[in-house]
Amino acid sequence: MKRKLIITICIVIAVVISGCTNKSIDSFKDEKDHLINKILELEEQVSQKEDDIKRLQDLNTKLTIEIKELEESFIMSRFSSYAMLKDKYDSFENLKNIYNINAKYKIKDDWYVLDDEYFKLELIGYKNAKKVDFYFLRMESDQGEELIFTDNDPSDGWIYTNDSISEIIEKHIKAPKGKFSYEPYFVLYTKVTLENGEITQTLKLPIYYE
Repeated sequence: MKRKLIITICIVIAVVISGCTNKSIDSFKDEKDHLINKILELEEQVSQKEDDIKRLQDLNTKLTIEIKELEESFIMSRFSSYAMLKDKYDSFENLKNIYNINAKYKIKDDWYVLDDEYFKLELIGYKNAKKVDFYFLRMESDQGEELIFTDNDPSDGWIYTNDSISEIIEKHIKAPKGKFSYEPYFVLYTKVTLENGEITQTLKLPIYYE
């Protein structure tokens, strides 16, 4: 009788222990599944954040470039304004009424930007003048103005022609980031000797060659 009771108690204890073990295993599996899902969720969030960071980095790079371009544009426009500072009653827009440029160029930030060696500049008007002297001036230098040509013959217009303009106007050289940038700024203009002997100076033409 005692033996049967002991066996019965052992069986009950074994069943209880087995039940507890199965519950622990089930609980462990549930916790494991929960952690796996949590990890997957976090990995997805990390991936999303990395995409956001990459997008912000690209945007920052783009804005940095745009800011640099705007700064350069501002500097160029300021140099052009400075070039014509004494011509306070005139403007960059009026240059086309003073000069006829027969050359490959584009207008950028109030500068005539040449992209070819051949250059031909004609002064418009002044049919009754005696002569026209063509000058150039390097703005960031103290060397002063230089006479490059004198036209005494008005029959074909007041014209200055140069097949190698880089001999007069040095090229802009854009240096790599962090390096010295060599960017010479020039202006061309004329001094017109009128019939009565008076001399008048024309509006300065901001120009560079790249």
